[in-house]
Amino acid sequence: MEDCITKEEAIQMLRKQEPFKKEREIQIAHTGFPAYTTSVGWLGYPDEKIQKLSQEFMAKGFTAFKMKVGSDLEDDKRRLRCIVLRSNFFRSSCVSVFQNLERQHWS
Repeated sequence: MEDCITKEEAIQMLRKQEPFKKEREIQIAHTGFPAYTTSVGWLGYPDEKIQKLSQEFMAKGFTAFKMKVGSDLEDDKRRLRCIVLRSNFFRSSCVSVFQNLERQHWS
């Protein structure tokens, strides 16, 4: 982080927001802290597993999903379609796609 701001600047930014800390704690206790799951979109998962996991994680309250891509474009599209269709994506979900350039490649 120090390539963007100094330690002192970061501390100053945090202190500036301190008066709002209790309000944020109450909001998080009431609505929860947003999080995503990576468990639904692994490379090689068949449609049925992606659909089942997407539904299970939506039922647990997850609305964000992270999906690995880069091995095969058509497979990436298939898996993304499964997540979008089973997670009620158009209501309130988001999907993040992630490619690890060191380990995966574009086809």
